[in-house]
Amino acid sequence: FPTRRSSDLPRIITINKKNEGAASARNLGINLARGELLGFIDADDFISPLMYDTLYTLMKENGASLGICDISIVDVGGKKLMYNRRQYKDKIEILSREDAFSYISKFLCFQSSATKLYHKTIFKNLRFPEGRTNEDQFIVHHVLDLCSKIVFLHEEFYYYVQHDNSICGNLRRNIGLERDINDFIYAINDRYNFFQSIDLSEMAHNALIAKYGYIMRKLSNENYFQHNKLLNINISITIKQLLSSKYFKDKLRAVKMLVKLLKRIYIDRQ
Repeated sequence: FPTRRSSDLPRIITINKKNEGAASARNLGINLARGELLGFIDADDFISPLMYDTLYTLMKENGASLGICDISIVDVGGKKLMYNRRQYKDKIEILSREDAFSYISKFLCFQSSATKLYHKTIFKNLRFPEGRTNEDQFIVHHVLDLCSKIVFLHEEFYYYVQHDNSICGNLRRNIGLERDINDFIYAINDRYNFFQSIDLSEMAHNALIAKYGYIMRKLSNENYFQHNKLLNINISITIKQLLSSKYFKDKLRAVKMLVKLLKRIYIDRQ
């Protein structure tokens, strides 16, 4: 790959490669990196100048292999679009692997690869899945599984810019909604199977809830109407999985939803 080293900042190397998606670019960066820490920033987002320095300091002080900060969703002018109204007892949390697993469903920043500072050893045998969208959803549980201690800073140091030309928006237009749906469900199914394999059934249940919420949002979005058959099939499978989960309390409601859904699928096929 052609590389260019900055004369003003000799430690910075620019790599030119064919556009093959975020996962491919990140994997190349991991392979070529020589430092002990790794971070990823999406092209249309920005970070606080304090982000990496603060996370590095906290990781070093606490012997953590992963640092995570909170995320702020802003428009192209930097105006905040969503406000975090949570009240935190502690600004800094030191989490175990199991604690961090439970935070995947609670905090958006845990689902993003860009809100983190990683010790490079995490990626010794781990890479992002190339050729798929929603690569962050696929890899997050595998990353946390390799960390015995995680630092979580309740400070919005990463700024996710939401606009029509975002990476996610362009991906969905370019690759098609059906592939986007399939890749997300593939990622969540991987998370569900992963948690089942290590006997964390409550975390597996949380993965099902995430999949259920995703599909229901798509079913109510007119842009996805042409993919209702695919969504209906997956939501029925997900409801059946929820019914078998001991953590799902309102099973009568789930049965009613499944019956209603099956009627809808039958009508769609007529």
